[in-house]
Amino acid sequence: LPIDKGGRDASPASKERRKAYFEGKFVDTRVYDYYKLKADNVIEGPAIVEVRETTAVVRPEQECRVDEYGNMILRL
Repeated sequence: LPIDKGGRDASPASKERRKAYFEGKFVDTRVYDYYKLKADNVIEGPAIVEVRETTAVVRPEQECRVDEYGNMILRL
């Protein structure tokens, strides 16, 4: 089933920031609640998306776009 449509801004789904280890150093990283994301939201890496069943990591050079069905599409 399609999810609610939103704009590019994923900040309403942002939970907190924490340090995560990328490429040999700790980086300030935004954490998102997957269940608050909307279709067309875009997350710029570095980021962590928490889902009950798993955790998705968006590396610093990646971008994540949420499609109309809630899939997270990662791109460089």
